[in-house]
Amino acid sequence: MVSLVFKDLKTTGSLLEFSRVLNRWNRTLLIYHTLLKPEPPKEIALEEIQNGSIDVIFNIDFDIAIDLTELIKTGLKVYGAYLLYKSEKAREIIDSYMGNKKLIKMEQERETLMLDNIKDSIKEKTIEQHKEKLNQGLKIDNVDIDKKADEISSVLTDHIKGNELKLLTPPIPKNEKDEENEKDISTELRKETSIVRERFKKLNTKEKQLLLDKYTIKDEEEDKKGK
Repeated sequence: MVSLVFKDLKTTGSLLEFSRVLNRWNRTLLIYHTLLKPEPPKEIALEEIQNGSIDVIFNIDFDIAIDLTELIKTGLKVYGAYLLYKSEKAREIIDSYMGNKKLIKMEQERETLMLDNIKDSIKEKTIEQHKEKLNQGLKIDNVDIDKKADEISSVLTDHIKGNELKLLTPPIPKNEKDEENEKDISTELRKETSIVRERFKKLNTKEKQLLLDKYTIKDEEEDKKGK
């Protein structure tokens, strides 16, 4: 059981946008499944929708849910580093340059690279997970992997900039070591999510808008994929 938690008003403000986002997630999860498992994915079962923030709870293959959690954790760690830089370090560093244009330009380039690295890290992790499954001898999809990993990373990056993902079904441990490892997955995901949430609050309006402009999936991009 996995829960997608939608909090940003752009997603939850209209039925049209919300339906677009759910369709995007449905497509992404099916693609992701084919990259990691030889068995064809089942239709994703929607269990319930909770209100307040909108929590969409669905049921997917357990191994895929675990790998997806690891993928989200990767993105959150890189995103958290970017937010820490923007909320506390960047202004202090730039102020210390005393107007030096070369140093300021270098700092702006660093910010751009850190921002790009959020999506890039998720894409690279997706490809890494796919290669691990291939090395295990699984007969999984091996066509247009770069393109599919890019699409997956776009959807996940768009999600984590203002929303959350929760792993609701705890793994059944085979032994004490497995129990400790599986606890860590859920605990680390909650921890990284909390860190990102608090750091995001420290950004000013302009900095938040930059994130929205950079990683919100546009309608025209959606239409191209659908053709």
